[in-house]
Amino acid sequence: VDGRVDVTRDTFATAAVGYSVQREDRGSPDLPSAAAEPGEFEEFFANVFLTHRFNRLSLRPGFEYTDTDYEDVPLLPPAGGAVNNDDRDRDEIVGSLRASYEVSPAFSVFGEGRYREIKYDNFDDNLGGGGVARRDSEGYDALVGTSFDLGALARGEVAVGYTEQEYDSALIPDVDGFIYEGSVEWFATELTTVNLSGARSVEETTINNAAGYLSTSVALGVDHELRRNILVGADANYTNSAYEGINRDDDVIGFGVDGTYLLNRNFSVSLEYDFESRESNAAASDYDTNSVLLSLRAAL
Repeated sequence: VDGRVDVTRDTFATAAVGYSVQREDRGSPDLPSAAAEPGEFEEFFANVFLTHRFNRLSLRPGFEYTDTDYEDVPLLPPAGGAVNNDDRDRDEIVGSLRASYEVSPAFSVFGEGRYREIKYDNFDDNLGGGGVARRDSEGYDALVGTSFDLGALARGEVAVGYTEQEYDSALIPDVDGFIYEGSVEWFATELTTVNLSGARSVEETTINNAAGYLSTSVALGVDHELRRNILVGADANYTNSAYEGINRDDDVIGFGVDGTYLLNRNFSVSLEYDFESRESNAAASDYDTNSVLLSLRAAL
């Protein structure tokens, strides 16, 4: 559920709250290779943002909360039993403030700071060669960037900055480094749109003896309206995961194609194919995935 309230002509607030039950990706590095099935987890989230405009200057403070709860995962024979995932359950709180300045109606610059606090419900199984500690941490992101809307040509937002995540336990090394995030849409023709996106951020993991990891990703996609009722698309992506505290580095590449047929104004049929491949310096961690999805969508 989400909504927006216009407080005054220059002030508005947005808020959202949600709950979901999801499955982990089968190739998740936090999922044991002997897992009998993908791990299941529940997620509750809530956020609120307030935006106020002072002529060309805008301020947007925000607050986000996420609670994640992982279910135990059964193991295949001969190991048997199940993996206790209680050590992965956590709460995450993010407070942020963005200041934007409108240089022109089509171009703005901004600076944004975020404070992040992560609290785990339980102790981890193995850290620092057998030590036991919670993975609780706090950190920040500092970003500067620009957003633009060039009408029928392009629109998007890009930002660069620095991040640091400091762990309460001396057994866990801190994670820091350069970060970026962005998404650009280029309207190459009236029928073709090119999408470019990317991000570099600190992510959580409970792999033994590892702190978090720096995830660096980039994706490129093209959508084309072949006919008024036939849409086709293709995309490619690359992600690198560099783990702190252990010698592990994962590279994942993927590509996909899709097509959508609009039956009428309310119904459509889509067919999608995706390929993904991971190469890792960790033993028995490489994989290839081929997936096909056929879907029927309805809209009012």
